[in-house]
Amino acid sequence: METALKISEFCARWNISRASFYNMQARGDGPEITKVGLSPRITPQAEAAWAEKMRAKKAPVRKRAEPPVVAPVDPSELERLQIEEVEMKKKLQKLRLAKLQLRKRIESARVTESSAG
Repeated sequence: METALKISEFCARWNISRASFYNMQARGDGPEITKVGLSPRITPQAEAAWAEKMRAKKAPVRKRAEPPVVAPVDPSELERLQIEEVEMKKKLQKLRLAKLQLRKRIESARVTESSAG
């Protein structure tokens, strides 16, 4: 048995902002809200009725996409990609070092310029 959703859970499930949710409620297009104690909740039945109502209106409703399934990688291809990754990290490290050295040269030139001036 599914439990009633908090508004934040409903918004996350349907990939809408809370502002959009409340705007939808103000227009009368939102799902029916049930109070559980003091907390507003959306029952599974209210969610299903809302989704059907939106489909009937042809409004764009879609649940958050499931993460894509990644196809298995050939072991030799994986090894090649790992080697490439290591090489790219080395290049990045060299570039960062060169950037630091250049900054030091610039700062040194500024100090020399200001003391000569």
